[in-house]
Formats: sequence, C-alpha cells, structure tokens
Amino acid sequence: MSENPRPRVLCIEDEGDILELLKIILERDGFECITALGGVDGVQKAASEHPDLILLDLMMPDMNGWEVLKHLQEDEALKYIPVIILTVKDRYSEPDIDKKVGDMAALMTKPFEFSKLTQRVRDILGMESSEVDWPVPIL
Repeated sequence: MSENPRPRVLCIEDEGDILELLKIILERDGFECITALGGVDGVQKAASEHPDLILLDLMMPDMNGWEVLKHLQEDEALKYIPVIILTVKDRYSEPDIDKKVGDMAALMTKPFEFSKLTQRVRDILGMESSEVDWPVPIL
C-alpha cells in the first residue's frame, strides 16, 4: 500500500455519473479515489499515480477493460496492483475472468450494493471492516 494513510483506489469507467458515484462511495468509506474517464486515461493514471487497487469497467469505447488489463500486466511497475473488474451481471463468469487474468483480478457484477463493493476493496487490501452504515441502494 502507498505511504498515504488513506488507501488509493483508481476507478476506470467511461460513464461520468457512475465514476462520480464510485468516488463518493469510496471517499465516504475512507479511501482516496482517483478517477479516469475511459481506458486510455486509466492506463495513464495507473502509471502516474500507482494506486493501491484499481476498479475497472470492462465495456468502454476507447480501450476496453481487457486491453487495460493487458497494459497493466505488461508493465513491471503496475502488474502487481490488484484489480476488481466491474461488469454487467451474467456477461462474464468467474472462470472466464480466471482464464484471462489469473490471480490479478476479482470480479464484481453490476448491480452491487455499496457495502459489498467497499468490503471487497477492504478485503483485497487486507483492511478491517468499515464502520460506515450504508443504505441499501445499489449501483
């Protein structure tokens, strides 16, 4: 994890509204959130910001999530950053993800509850559970 007391999460998403909502959710739960609008911006920010974890949408027009993962895996400085792939329910299964990325990524299907997202981030980063009392809304 970075020297910053708040873990840094890079969110790579092509929909600005979802990106802003992810930022609000993560910051409310104590994370520093870096946003990237699309895959190209995401690869650049991963290289310049070196986040502790990446949330990655798969379906993006400029560079899809699989291409982003390929760039991350090929970069010695970035290939160890854990990635949570966010995708539409039933589009991909865990075995599909395992075949493409091995141990680098985890899968979360949309829609998901805020609390499950932040807990998954905390679990991967080896952090304790959150004290935030989340409402039921899902993304």
